[in-house]
Amino acid sequence: MRCLACNAEMLLMEAVPADPTTLPGFEHHTFLCSACNRSERRLLFIGAKTKWTRAVEKLVRKQKALKEEQALASKSSDQASAVEKPRSRGRTAVKPRPSTARTTDLIGEFNRIWDDPRLNMMRGYSKFRLWRIDAAREKIETALKQLVDPAFTHAQMRAMPGEQVMAAPERRAAAQTLVDQLQALRARCQRQTNSFVTPMGGEMYYRYQQALIDEAATTLAALLQRVRHPHP
Repeated sequence: MRCLACNAEMLLMEAVPADPTTLPGFEHHTFLCSACNRSERRLLFIGAKTKWTRAVEKLVRKQKALKEEQALASKSSDQASAVEKPRSRGRTAVKPRPSTARTTDLIGEFNRIWDDPRLNMMRGYSKFRLWRIDAAREKIETALKQLVDPAFTHAQMRAMPGEQVMAAPERRAAAQTLVDQLQALRARCQRQTNSFVTPMGGEMYYRYQQALIDEAATTLAALLQRVRHPHP
């Protein structure tokens, strides 16, 4: 990974798992630039198994067990027919057991749809768009921290006196530009949340990005509000 400021190689310093209930398979990675010592925090997908993945694996196991049971039942039926054939003359034929072919066909149809290359392409494209949104948000948050203090959290930045941080007109203009960029990024995130390309269950990742965007926007709004209405 390259630094956005100086394009030097960044080193992974920390990896913290995200909330497994809202972001299964994601981790928060903190990187440190080897040249300018600038830090960045990224949300990365590491490919852990989700509930949906486990459900599909369970269905595949059931399908395999069903096929084995069907083959065993067919073999037993053939053996029983071979034994009973000499004795069956003059008797009413026994009705065969109901077939499980319909259940097998439904599972096969599900597997065919799940393995459709077009669906896999849509999943990959959705992850790419999510990465683009995350990268854009990280860039805006980095610019916000440069205005205040790179080491501060959002809570610490909101506690600072805005009239001191945003005293210069150029700082206020830069902060307003960041607010506009966050609003545009949130609208873009909302569109992709409702997009047909986003797979079922993937919208929660975009909602998590919206929460991070709202947090940065709240920090900027608090600083600008104090400049417009300073404390007595």
